[in-house]
Amino acid sequence: SCAPWEGACHCKPGWTGDTCDKICTVCPEGKYGENCEGTCDCQNGGTCSKYDGTCMCTRGYTGDRCELDCPAGTFGQNCLQSCNCTDATTCQPIDGTCFCPPGTTGDNCESTCQNGTSYGPTCNQTCSCQHGSCHPDTGVCQCEVGFSGPDCTVSCLFLVCQHRKFGPDCANSCEYCTDDHACDNRDGQCVCPPGFTGPTCGQQCPAGTYGPACEFKCACVNGGKCAYHGRCDCALGWTGTHCTEKCPPGYFGRNCMLPCTCAHNSTCNPEHGVCDCAEGWQGDSCEQGCPSNRYGPKCDQTCDCSGRGDCDSDTGVCTCPEGWTGQRCETGT
Repeated sequence: SCAPWEGACHCKPGWTGDTCDKICTVCPEGKYGENCEGTCDCQNGGTCSKYDGTCMCTRGYTGDRCELDCPAGTFGQNCLQSCNCTDATTCQPIDGTCFCPPGTTGDNCESTCQNGTSYGPTCNQTCSCQHGSCHPDTGVCQCEVGFSGPDCTVSCLFLVCQHRKFGPDCANSCEYCTDDHACDNRDGQCVCPPGFTGPTCGQQCPAGTYGPACEFKCACVNGGKCAYHGRCDCALGWTGTHCTEKCPPGYFGRNCMLPCTCAHNSTCNPEHGVCDCAEGWQGDSCEQGCPSNRYGPKCDQTCDCSGRGDCDSDTGVCTCPEGWTGQRCETGT
């Protein structure tokens, strides 16, 4: 067809020329469109459609002109696929291969390095620790007791000075450490035993802390306090590793160590052990029954049977003699 205002021909697909009399040929590389007049502008190896110039990006790129790298977490043609790597690690934008952080390996970075023998990205480095294991991320050696050095090859037997000596050739003394506490062989700093801190180990641990140099926090709750070794000493009425459990029935006091002495199925206060007597009983240990005119818990209620009947020591219900009736035996028969 031709434009009515100027007469220029608009060719059907497959034809070209001023009068649409020529069969189209494939546009050369880098050209597209009618008469192959358009110039492709695709970057990073992308190719354009010979028809309309739309860019077809190579793996790892996106954008109208393939000018953008794949966003984090995506890969492939036009970045349409999502990475499948664990722990928010990223993947190679072309084929989705996971970039594992140090200390992990596996197709999806789902496995940690074998304990103590390998480390680094994809666990491709071998530990060099002779008497110890290495950190899975950095490879830094964590030596066994009795060894030191970057590769755990130095026996501590060659480093230990006599008690309270330190420095080169163990020539210096650390007499300043309180109560005959030892000092570090190298720099002379006092090595505080559990429960003590300070430059000379002369200070007890502040409340809520314990251990060597008081470096650990107590985990005791409900008023419990911890000793130098971290074991909880529970407040009255509490027990358990961290003082989270109330005293079980029949026990009271600190750490619930004391047995209740309450008789006749009576209970005791979990803190101080005072008996809460069952109905019909009284006394410090609930060992005494109620007198004939009393009833209820601790016998603190007065019977009202009009002076004629006997009342139940638990409930106060009157048992009337022959010839009398009523709740209080007040009615003759």
